[in-house]
Amino acid sequence: MISRRVVFVLLVGVSLSSLSGCAAFRTGEFMHPASWPLATTLGKQSISLLVTGEALVNGMRQDLPQRMIQRWQDAATRAYKDSGLFSDVKTGAAETDLRAEVHVLERGEANQGMAFLSGLTLTLAPAHAESEFVVKTMLKNKEGQDLGTFEKKETLSMWIQFFLIFIMPFNWPNTVAADMFYDLHRATISQAYGAGLLQAGHVTGPIHWAHVAQ
Repeated sequence: MISRRVVFVLLVGVSLSSLSGCAAFRTGEFMHPASWPLATTLGKQSISLLVTGEALVNGMRQDLPQRMIQRWQDAATRAYKDSGLFSDVKTGAAETDLRAEVHVLERGEANQGMAFLSGLTLTLAPAHAESEFVVKTMLKNKEGQDLGTFEKKETLSMWIQFFLIFIMPFNWPNTVAADMFYDLHRATISQAYGAGLLQAGHVTGPIHWAHVAQ
């Protein structure tokens, strides 16, 4: 028969685990566009977004839940709508003037030794994971011709530790990640706009730019 002392210890352990703090931090200083939303006097076009993704954790490919793709898509949709450049922003295969094919690659590294120790100490010892997100956007016109390719990336660092519960409301991982993706798309839109790819009547030849956003 299990003693009351053992039951009490188990209950305390479960309570501590559920109250452990989890916080995310963006590395580097992100360069925000000089102006936002963007202004155009050349007429607005509609655009459709197709968002796909893949994840590698410690070099091993991982299955992505649909809710993760949905979060990435939501961040992209919000940025394109907020830009003020488009008459309509749709998702998926839709008939629009422009099309943005967005592919997200997550390259994660998790310290398994730290994770084991953290679990053993009920998160009194910290656990750490870090992911680099590479967002590649290919812009196409209505005919499917490539207009330009843009690449942005940033790293997200996440910590789990009991005392982080006090800053967790200000650095909740989902919120920090959503803001990061929004900024990456915002930088892509600003650069494509500067290249004249998003204004009605301004179509140039295909360009391929890789730009690291920190």
